[in-house]
Amino acid sequence: MNVATLQLLYTVETTLTLSLVTIGVYVSFRTLRFPDLTGEGSFSLSAMVAGGVLVASGSAWAATLAGVATGAAAGAVTAILANVVRLPTLLASILTMIMCVSLGLLIAGQPSLTLPDSWVLATVLPDMNAILATGIVGSTLVLAVILFGLMALMYTGVGYVLRARGENPDLVNELKYSLLAWDIVGLALANGVIGLAAVLFSQRAGYCSINMGRGMAINALAAIMLGETLFPSRTLLPALLACVAGTLILQLVRLLALSLGLPDGSLDLVTSVIVIVFVYVAKERGHIGQNVLEKIRMHAA
Repeated sequence: MNVATLQLLYTVETTLTLSLVTIGVYVSFRTLRFPDLTGEGSFSLSAMVAGGVLVASGSAWAATLAGVATGAAAGAVTAILANVVRLPTLLASILTMIMCVSLGLLIAGQPSLTLPDSWVLATVLPDMNAILATGIVGSTLVLAVILFGLMALMYTGVGYVLRARGENPDLVNELKYSLLAWDIVGLALANGVIGLAAVLFSQRAGYCSINMGRGMAINALAAIMLGETLFPSRTLLPALLACVAGTLILQLVRLLALSLGLPDGSLDLVTSVIVIVFVYVAKERGHIGQNVLEKIRMHAA
């Protein structure tokens, strides 16, 4: 297998994992209308906590559960800051993001950890010998479970209330539901999915770092905007699949930039410029409707 094919396959594997981050951000911004940047910090903190559990216990499953719980807890903190302390939603998420980074350093005692050779996807697919194949197949299975799990959830009573929390908070109040409780549920769900992505990403890489989450939420937002521009939809499953497509496009752009010899530090700049130009042109031509940044809630109520 030549180098170009290997790079493309690695990009596909990375896309499948990072699509979980995009879906988590989609739940926050689209379903709850909550401008949540907690994922920048919850990704790093989940990776560090899961890494510490993996080093201490040697159990990839225990580490995975710890990472998901950590991400969910970070989302709950953001909801509490916005609803109880009454901070603006964006500020609440930024403060939680900063606290997550500091907590990760305090818990681990160092900015990065080398992880033992234990990967939860390898335990799910023990008969697959090729690491790359295990990553692609395993990540596809995880992504499918998350997609269809969200689909099922959103068509239950819980899902309807979550969507009402974002679209019509007054209705939620009239139904005597707690706005705080449903923000906690929604943001814990979103950041729990991001925490799962962090665990899979760090175990695959063999290390975890406090800087792992840098740019994750912003890149996820960019992927959502690209996906919605190319594949506009008013139904849930196509919208979630558009998130995956947008993530793939961004990863392919980064691969192309590296292939052209651009330094690694310039990738975020390249990605940002392409998204800005692409979305602007589409908007001018009338090919894009309401984007993910419109109608977001700047305050909890």
